[in-house]
Amino acid sequence: MLEKILLSLEMIEAELDDATNQLPEYTANSDALTSLDCAKNELYSLKDEIERAVLDLNNVADGEGRLKGKN
Repeated sequence: MLEKILLSLEMIEAELDDATNQLPEYTANSDALTSLDCAKNELYSLKDEIERAVLDLNNVADGEGRLKGKN
């Protein structure tokens, strides 16, 4: 489930990057660029939290307190 959300966030990130790159850098567009930057910062924070949650789920301890995988 988290992987699917992460994929959606990556698609949103790509669209925001496209919007930023397509918007001319006129003074009249500075508010729009600021809004895009704020949206990307929020997205990066959310994406980081979800990536950490995925890593935490992948490193769930077994019954003896060891992490899964090679130890």
